[in-house]
Amino acid sequence: GKETGIQLLFKGASVVNKSNQAVSTVSALKDKVVILYFAGAWAEPCKEFTKVLRAFFEKVSEGGEGPVVVFVTNDQSREEYEAHWASDSFHPDWLSVEYSIDVDEIAKRFNVEKIPGVVVVNSEGQAAVENGRDELLDLWDKNKGKFEVETCAELWNEWRKKAGDWRSSAGNVLGGAEGTTVAADDKEALRAARLAAMEKRFGGGGGAAPKAAAAPAPAPAAAPAAAPR
Repeated sequence: GKETGIQLLFKGASVVNKSNQAVSTVSALKDKVVILYFAGAWAEPCKEFTKVLRAFFEKVSEGGEGPVVVFVTNDQSREEYEAHWASDSFHPDWLSVEYSIDVDEIAKRFNVEKIPGVVVVNSEGQAAVENGRDELLDLWDKNKGKFEVETCAELWNEWRKKAGDWRSSAGNVLGGAEGTTVAADDKEALRAARLAAMEKRFGGGGGAAPKAAAAPAPAPAAAPAAAPR
């Protein structure tokens, strides 16, 4: 079939499943809401956040038709990417953009400067939700570190509507990021502390090394150099 904007987004890089078999983006992404997940094994916060995204994916998929999650690597070498993608942390149904010289162009297109990053895209390959990470972490905190089908449905329906999915139900708006009274600076501080706590639980420690920073890690180019953009 004819490629649309979302398929053209991956030009220059193959999209594979967990078995590393190439998949057709035309059929795999047709009429789907796509979540791009930007992460790298070198960044400690990504390890714990992957669990949060996976829990959300499992709950919304359990409650109906879920998204297609596509992992966009920020790993520093092909070997690091292959080991990362082979890990059990990623859901078996997720897809990945294979490591290539072009993969960093996707992060640049959506101005992803810190990882982990979550961008919900519409059928034209445009960002419908630019900061899905913080919206997920807010929901995670609101529900005391767990997800249920019902609590995920509201955010999922909101994302589907923003992505232009006509099948999304109207749902009930119960508040959320826009209705909060917490100042933006305070929210950013809370998120930094939360990622630091995730890191500590995972065993990352609280040292002064850049990769153990409390705030989301700057996303370098997916190349041997590790300098922030």
